[in-house]
Amino acid sequence: MNAIRICSWCIVAVLLSLSAPLGLNNAIALQKDPLVGQAGVEILTRGPIHEAFAETVTFDPEPGLVSPKSPPEAIEEIPPEQRP
Repeated sequence: MNAIRICSWCIVAVLLSLSAPLGLNNAIALQKDPLVGQAGVEILTRGPIHEAFAETVTFDPEPGLVSPKSPPEAIEEIPPEQRP
């Protein structure tokens, strides 16, 4: 590679590295928070897990449902007579 091509790639890399943080700062500043101004809303960044991902906790576990029938007999599997 010649020196001109190397210099041009260096300039491109420097410009990209300088413009990326500026673009991200603008994008972050333009985001609107839908919960700002609502009474009784507190935004938590740490702490309890969201209820959609939480599992119920039972301190008094009870046995589950029992099926009245036994499972079906096992099917004897044999290879086919013709191979594909």
